[in-house]
Amino acid sequence: MKLLAAADRIETVATQLTKAEVAPVLEAIRKVRPDLAVTEAELCSVEQLLHFVDRVVPGWSILLRGDALEPDGHWRCTLRENVSRDSDEYIGVGKGASLSSAILAATLRVIDSQVSPQAYK
Repeated sequence: MKLLAAADRIETVATQLTKAEVAPVLEAIRKVRPDLAVTEAELCSVEQLLHFVDRVVPGWSILLRGDALEPDGHWRCTLRENVSRDSDEYIGVGKGASLSSAILAATLRVIDSQVSPQAYK
């Protein structure tokens, strides 16, 4: 599974991510970025995901917006290198019914932008 496809799929999940939904994502990350040494627990918890974002893009801003509506909120996560200017080379954006889905989708898009096409072979 490629990271962009994984991000798109995660955005469609209507609930909190399950281990079964996280497993292929974990495998995709490990394939292109084995240096991250990501664990399943990091991808299932909002707090752990925030620590994971810090490992992927240290110092970047995490902007979270949304409506806290049960059972399906409307969350958007934007990862930016610099919030004071619009000159970022890349901005990761994710959306989802759960906060963790939005954060993970945005992070996957940033990781995808960091890896070379050869990493998918």
